[in-house]
Amino acid sequence: MCEELKPCPFCGGEDVEHLLDGFGNWLVGCVTCDYRIQCVDCTEDDAIRYWNTRPAEDALKAEVERLKADNERLKKALKKIDDLTFMPRNKDEVLDRTWHITRAALCTDTDAPNMNVAAKESEGEE
Repeated sequence: MCEELKPCPFCGGEDVEHLLDGFGNWLVGCVTCDYRIQCVDCTEDDAIRYWNTRPAEDALKAEVERLKADNERLKKALKKIDDLTFMPRNKDEVLDRTWHITRAALCTDTDAPNMNVAAKESEGEE
């Protein structure tokens, strides 16, 4: 069974059709802006899959999901820091714990080696 056609990648039009041309090739196109693709020597499913392929859109969606996860991680870190201010502690302890919470929140798997090097360098300066 054929999957549903995505809207036009150029105008966003929902009125998209697919049909066989006179040579047995599948055409998929937007009725609104007339953008069309022709799929030579392929099946109807192949033509629809080709029309629905959006590598840039898929990459952007993946980046949005990554940024949402980063945002949630940072929100949790800020909540921890905010909770510190309501507990009776000395100023140095609050600053130290805030630094560690912030560092952990900003450090991703790819940043970890660089963060460790930077932390060692700053310790040597003290």
